[in-house]
Amino acid sequence: MSAEEAVEMAIDYWESLTDEIGFDLADVFRRRRLVPFVFFPRHIAARHGAPEKTSIYQSLQQAHDAFIFGVPFAALALMRSIMETVLRDHYNAEGNDLSERINSVRKILPAGANEAALHRLRTLANAVLHGRADSGEMLTTLEPFQMEKEMVSLLLVLRALIEGVPQWRGR
Repeated sequence: MSAEEAVEMAIDYWESLTDEIGFDLADVFRRRRLVPFVFFPRHIAARHGAPEKTSIYQSLQQAHDAFIFGVPFAALALMRSIMETVLRDHYNAEGNDLSERINSVRKILPAGANEAALHRLRTLANAVLHGRADSGEMLTTLEPFQMEKEMVSLLLVLRALIEGVPQWRGR
């Protein structure tokens, strides 16, 4: 294949990516700048073996990537999973479902990840995961900019939950 043919093929692929799929590189870079950095406190990292740490880190990285590349519903599903793991394993939340677990630790939640904020994340993610029309319709009617604001807000809630894990809580 000649250089000209390779360039032509690359242009065709790029046009397919942008025209047919709707990929926008500027949006990717903009969303990347919106993702909050999350600091994992030492008492979280020291408490678990490598497989679990990797799982939480990898899930968070994939949630960030899903948001960055314009797949907010996938990001929400991962964020819900991370929230449930952090509540169960680091806040010792109890209950039969996520709603009960959130309620069981409401008094020790950090301000940035209060009960209402966690229930909002749970409700929106459940709408995506379970096809519930009540919250799901709200998500699909949001303009892209509004959806990004909602996602960044929820990413900040998740960051506060992780960074605010009480040091004294042990099993």
